[in-house]
Amino acid sequence: METPKIRMASMKQKLLYFSREYTVALMLLGIFLLMSVLRPATFLQLNNIMNVIRVVSIIGIMACGMTCVMIFSGFDLSIGMIMSFSGVMFVLCYEVLGPFLAFLAALFCGVAFGAVNGAILSLIKAGVGETFVITLGMQGVIYSLGMIVSNGAELRGSSDPFFLFLGKGFVLGIAFPIYVFVIIAILSQVILKYTSIGRRFYLIGGNKTAAKLSGIKVEKYRVLVFSFSGLCASIAGVILTSRTLAGSQRMGTGYEFDTISAIVIGGTSLFGGEGNILKTVFGVLLVSFLINALNLLGIANEWQYLAKGLVVVVAVWLDMMKKKKEGR
Repeated sequence: METPKIRMASMKQKLLYFSREYTVALMLLGIFLLMSVLRPATFLQLNNIMNVIRVVSIIGIMACGMTCVMIFSGFDLSIGMIMSFSGVMFVLCYEVLGPFLAFLAALFCGVAFGAVNGAILSLIKAGVGETFVITLGMQGVIYSLGMIVSNGAELRGSSDPFFLFLGKGFVLGIAFPIYVFVIIAILSQVILKYTSIGRRFYLIGGNKTAAKLSGIKVEKYRVLVFSFSGLCASIAGVILTSRTLAGSQRMGTGYEFDTISAIVIGGTSLFGGEGNILKTVFGVLLVSFLINALNLLGIANEWQYLAKGLVVVVAVWLDMMKKKKEGR
């Protein structure tokens, strides 16, 4: 029979585990507690909180796909341009094909570019370094294609209700992009935790050699994970295009950095084989509410970039120290 002392020790172990695994969640809580003292009338307003989540939902959607790629042990630096290209195609196809087919065309572009990334990397049996370089090169290729398709111009979006709803609509008082973010986050977590596909992503990211020896077709799963990342980027592109009422190949510039930053801050390892969507969600929210808090405190933009950069550096350093202790 469990004694009170044993129960107390067990509770302490659980709290210690949570604090170690979800440090970012505690940091997010710390921001809320601090701002509840410094700016309670503005920061804690429901409108402010929901607006922050609505804006960051675009990064959150892309982060779900990128988290899977990083668990697999890779990077996709082309997601910002995939997002932009999908938005451009959505605008171009909307009046010609109608809402549904235009949406499918945009998603197809994302999946296709992701599959091309995965196929190229599979052909050369790429490591992490090659993944970085190839997707960086694809970033330039997709940017050029988008500029050719759009003639280098910013394309005006439609005033159709469906077009507007995707980025600006509300359901039961909650912005539609938030629902999309939540659904994709749940779907991604289910895939990673409860399916054989997700388990193989972890196994491949943790030890690719062992995965190959166990009969897993590593390169097939590489194409799959990059296709999913492209799909998430294209969904984000459609939502951003709807919100800004314009499609431009330049609109995705820098989103890949913000996405990777949020994932790393959330605790997904740069070495692969470790991480989950819940941690990524906390990372996305932490960065967003940190910037929001600094804005409300009147901190200049250059100091905001410094703060975000320092958080990323500390997160990477902690990941490096953890892996050194584990002997990886």
